[in-house]
Amino acid sequence: KMKKNKPIPAIRRRRTIYPFGEMKVGDSFALPLGGAIKFPGNNGVKDITYSRLAGAAHGYGRKHSRKFAVRTIKDEGVVRCWRVA
Repeated sequence: KMKKNKPIPAIRRRRTIYPFGEMKVGDSFALPLGGAIKFPGNNGVKDITYSRLAGAAHGYGRKHSRKFAVRTIKDEGVVRCWRVA
């Protein structure tokens, strides 16, 4: 059934759990390793925290014209994210 003058719903905005918007170039933050998962790639295993953080950083950076680098630091047991541009 067709309806007229029905308002368009507002866009639902997601809140990020990571502080990408507050970061300046050179800033970083760390998250504890979350456990290994099977991942097609070099050695077949990646950390779940790395995968989620890298995906979130890439998506946020693409939308807001920023660049991030994500690395696993096994000595410290963390995944660290830097804003690089």
